[in-house]
Amino acid sequence: MENADAFSEVRVEQNTLVKSSNNACLLEHSGGFDQVLYAGNAYRSGGAENTWFCIGSERVALNGWTSASGEEGAVVADLEAPEPGRNLDSYAEHLGIGSTIGDFATAARQQSRFRYRAELTANAANNYIRGGFGQDPR
Repeated sequence: MENADAFSEVRVEQNTLVKSSNNACLLEHSGGFDQVLYAGNAYRSGGAENTWFCIGSERVALNGWTSASGEEGAVVADLEAPEPGRNLDSYAEHLGIGSTIGDFATAARQQSRFRYRAELTANAANNYIRGGFGQDPR
């Protein structure tokens, strides 16, 4: 969080923060921690664990982050994905409407107020894809 001193009463809690880049900061915080509360977040990065967090110009591991920020309940995220290859093609197949994104789009375009299928909405498709990464639907 850049220039955290300009904020007041900010809460960053119960999130999963993931970054695949090896050299970028997973979370960058500059300034004091007085007005920003970090709590119960899960973190995962493709970089070396001792470089995940940037506090000012210093790079630290999770234990350095929790010590500096005061975050309680911070953990390394467990990101075992049960079906990471899920996409709109596999969703169309799952619904039995075809096997391509085009099949999904065709079925979605056929909706009307008289012929509405909730499983053809963006929200339903997103939840199916999220489920492949072990995330709860929103």
